[in-house]
Amino acid sequence: MLTFIRSRWLTMSALSTKLVPRLISGFGIFAVALMFVEEVLSIFGQGISMDMLLPMALVQLTLPIYLLIKGLKSPVLVTDNG
Repeated sequence: MLTFIRSRWLTMSALSTKLVPRLISGFGIFAVALMFVEEVLSIFGQGISMDMLLPMALVQLTLPIYLLIKGLKSPVLVTDNG
């Protein structure tokens, strides 16, 4: 359950701050929802396939690669040297 909270916080903060593209953040929110359903159903003894966790794995792989290649979107700071 702690993984769900941490992943939800990461994707929601990335979406609200617009540091990464909305597509990656939106897909991350979808992946977190699937992960939550899988964890809750496994607590109640329902046999759910681990395939529900594959979208989260995809997000966990693409987000760091994107950040390493593109970096964070930050506003350009204009300074006056005069």
